[in-house]
Amino acid sequence: MLNNFVPNVVYPERYFRRKHMLSWDLFLHNANCVKQYDQFFEQGRNCIGDLGHNTIEKVNATLRMMAYGVLADFIDNN
Repeated sequence: MLNNFVPNVVYPERYFRRKHMLSWDLFLHNANCVKQYDQFFEQGRNCIGDLGHNTIEKVNATLRMMAYGVLADFIDNN
């Protein structure tokens, strides 16, 4: 998260494109469209008030699950 999804990224965009097979701008556009379509992808708070995962993390995990066809627990551990 800190290497790819912050204003001052650690790696250049070509590394993001190679890893995710789409440009950063297209990824953000898709994330915003998904967030507008389904409220699940908005960042929320849990029962004790802690922030949950943000939209970018949720969309990234969803795309990886669709691409690789694996369970969410496996993706969270990587």
